[in-house]
Amino acid sequence: MWLAERGYRVTAVDHQAEALTLGQRLADSRGVTCRFLHRDLRDPERIPPGPWAAVLAFRFLQRSLLARVADLLQPRGVVMVRTYRRVSGAADLPAARYCLEPGELLRLFAADRYDVIVHEEDLDAAGKPAAGIVARSRPPAR
Repeated sequence: MWLAERGYRVTAVDHQAEALTLGQRLADSRGVTCRFLHRDLRDPERIPPGPWAAVLAFRFLQRSLLARVADLLQPRGVVMVRTYRRVSGAADLPAARYCLEPGELLRLFAADRYDVIVHEEDLDAAGKPAAGIVARSRPPAR
């Protein structure tokens, strides 16, 4: 909503219809227009092709999707990811396959394809281990 309120065209994608309904209600209450797509991004055929100026993913980890974000972004596009991080002994986390390994975002968004603006491995607002990155795609080498 923050982006839509500032005039950006926003497309929200989720596999949960309830989340999209809540998003639409929020957009309506704020007087903004967003496009809402009911899709499961674990299916590569369901990924909106772009090119996108920005791709944002929160509390969602699909490594195969993150590996192809550069192909979905327009030149110099921005990616922002923030999700859970695996820490031995941490409670109340999703299954290990849905948690980032230490340093994994830096490997996924390597310097040969991205300029990393911010990378953090810390705790989220609820005190759960988390990691996040904001990176800009590099233009293809000539």
